[in-house]
Amino acid sequence: MVEKMQKLSCFIYHQEIERLLVDLQNLGLVHIETITTDDEELQNLERNKKLLDDALKILKSYLKPDKKLAQETITEDALSLAQRILKRNEEIQHLQAEIQSMERTLKEISVWGEFGPEDKAQLESLGLSIRFYVALESAFKKFSAEYPVEKINQIGKTVYFVAITPAGEEIDALKPYELAYRPLSMEMLEKEIAVREGTLSEYYVELEQLLSAIPLLEKEKLSIEDKLSYRLAEVSAIEEAEGTVRLLQGWFPKRKRTKIEALLQSYTVVYLIEDPQPGESVPVLLRNNAFSRLFEPILSLHSVPSYYEIDPTPLVAPFFAFFFGLCMADLGYGSIMLVITLLLVLLTRGNARRLAWLGVVFSLTTMISGWILNSFFGIQLTGVLPSELCSTVFFANINDAMAFSLMLGVLQLSIGLIVKVINKIRMEGFVYALHPLGTLSLLLGVLISMIAGLLPEGYAVGPFTIRSWVDALPQPLLTGNILALTGVVLILLFNNPQNKLWMRPLLGLWELYGTVTGLPGDILSYIRLFALGLSGGMLGSAFNQIALMARGDNPGILNWVGMILILVVGHGLNLALALLGAFVHPLRLTFLEFFKTMDYQGGGRRYEPFRHREYMEKE
Repeated sequence: MVEKMQKLSCFIYHQEIERLLVDLQNLGLVHIETITTDDEELQNLERNKKLLDDALKILKSYLKPDKKLAQETITEDALSLAQRILKRNEEIQHLQAEIQSMERTLKEISVWGEFGPEDKAQLESLGLSIRFYVALESAFKKFSAEYPVEKINQIGKTVYFVAITPAGEEIDALKPYELAYRPLSMEMLEKEIAVREGTLSEYYVELEQLLSAIPLLEKEKLSIEDKLSYRLAEVSAIEEAEGTVRLLQGWFPKRKRTKIEALLQSYTVVYLIEDPQPGESVPVLLRNNAFSRLFEPILSLHSVPSYYEIDPTPLVAPFFAFFFGLCMADLGYGSIMLVITLLLVLLTRGNARRLAWLGVVFSLTTMISGWILNSFFGIQLTGVLPSELCSTVFFANINDAMAFSLMLGVLQLSIGLIVKVINKIRMEGFVYALHPLGTLSLLLGVLISMIAGLLPEGYAVGPFTIRSWVDALPQPLLTGNILALTGVVLILLFNNPQNKLWMRPLLGLWELYGTVTGLPGDILSYIRLFALGLSGGMLGSAFNQIALMARGDNPGILNWVGMILILVVGHGLNLALALLGAFVHPLRLTFLEFFKTMDYQGGGRRYEPFRHREYMEKE
């Protein structure tokens, strides 16, 4: 859910502003409204922060996973140390570029062997000149029969050759094939490369020795971030009454009001605390339960919700988790994932651990989906389970599995329409909610009529007896028709409430066309949940069959080894592909179909309280 916020407007005597800012930063609750400024101190702090960020990035690239940082006392100032790291890194990059260039040159001249400037000068002292050529083998054969040429090297069908002639003479026919002479010795180049590589190694060692400075640099970076946020808050306090009074504005969670008021009691201050006005830009703080909070990083891939709309995270969480499981749909794969993610939970901390817990949730939904959809490493569970347990494999029938995917689509889109109705009432008024209410009525009415009129008595999708649910309604066919007709009327009359009533039916025809053609397409998109799970199961089954064929009827050691390799590699590949699809497709269904249906606006700005970075609260 979106945390309720209140706005603080605070007038304070200019001599007390610094003390107030220190206390507010220690409290860490107020999101200060800042301004854009070219303040020189801010710019210096930004430059220093970037300097430390760059230095830390360079040092961390030298970290090895299995190596602990040495505990050494660093006496050098953090900023000068960061400058030294950046300078050394620039020198490393320059040396690397030089070495690469020299190695390319060495490769080019190596085709001629060891022929340096001294050798060329010796020939010239004898009144001779040497020229270098390259041509295809067929052309060289003709040249060698007519001119004084000598083959030096041949790579494939390319021949490298020279012509030694009296000084001043030139063979015109060979001009198109001539290469420019490079007065370089292979031996000299190799020595130059070796010198630079030695210097490069020294620089690498130097940076590796500075890894122990990472904690110092990180501490200084946090300190600068504190100074940066403090200075930004300070310059954002607007001067009033010729500079004797400063106006500071910000936002805080409504439930923390008593703490804010208690702090302000000790100051000579006039303050106003008020609820946000409609249309005001309010920072957004999400407050969800532990389960829904795991899915906030997924929502952040899209955007933070607007302050005025319903937070979709608690609605996205169960659907996304189950959709992921349906796309994987294998009890065996889920078991492997569960072991790995539980190990990660034990071995990681912070945000990485939160992601590991999300992986545990996905593992469990994969196992559940694999059970109800009848798959264990591509093997059908109904073929190996005791008969008493087979009844719990609800969707062993492929048609039931497909229908179940469509049911989930109808359910999620219906919830999306309900959320849209609530958001419209909250943000624009009841009249604006009648259009999405009409869409929901049309959807449910058509479904009820189709189930009542087309499906046989007792029709069920797995354990869901949907026909009996509809039959429980009074005159289900008539009820469905009334709901559908009501939906059409609401769409035609309330599609654009800001327009005059006589114009709305004309515009509503287009809206109705979009609904009638778009909504079924959105529902059918959910069939990908079934299709992805089915394809993964079939691919797993195919690898099993190939492995059994490799084993043969009279298997030897090599047969068993081949079988195991095929199973490990095949299922490993299938698992990797399934994981990719199981994340991407639920993400698509959520961001496109569900968010479009609920008219999710997003675009909110995050609540970022003015506080010390070292002591950030865990949210």
